[in-house]
Amino acid sequence: MHHSAHVVCLIIFLMTNPGSADETEILPPPVCLGRDGQPLPEAKNPVHVGREVDRPVLVSNPMPRWPRRVKGCDTPPRIWVQALVTTKGEICAANLLKPLPQACNPLGERAVEAVQKWKFRPYLKDGVPVAFHYAVGIGLTRE
Repeated sequence: MHHSAHVVCLIIFLMTNPGSADETEILPPPVCLGRDGQPLPEAKNPVHVGREVDRPVLVSNPMPRWPRRVKGCDTPPRIWVQALVTTKGEICAANLLKPLPQACNPLGERAVEAVQKWKFRPYLKDGVPVAFHYAVGIGLTRE
């Protein structure tokens, strides 16, 4: 995964075990449903991607535009976002992996909005495109 120079202040990485660092609540993964309420065909049976298999290849990953300050928010070291990526490499749903304090919700919303715009090369398992879960910790730094 290559990062351009403008994202030097952000730390992005795949997460393999979301609960190992602390005992923080983990939110349910996102789902992608069609108008009929059934899972989208291109998002069915997503696999969990870990370090033991080839990592998905990001094609585009626009970063969030952070507000200068969020009143009452003690900026977390990372905002964790989880996404469901379709067989086409598009994110059909994303949400926070770990809840934030209410005052920090604007940061979480910006992180989720940015991740929803990411694009991947279709992920292949045994030569066939598959949907997959993707989790990322986006770090914030102040200049």
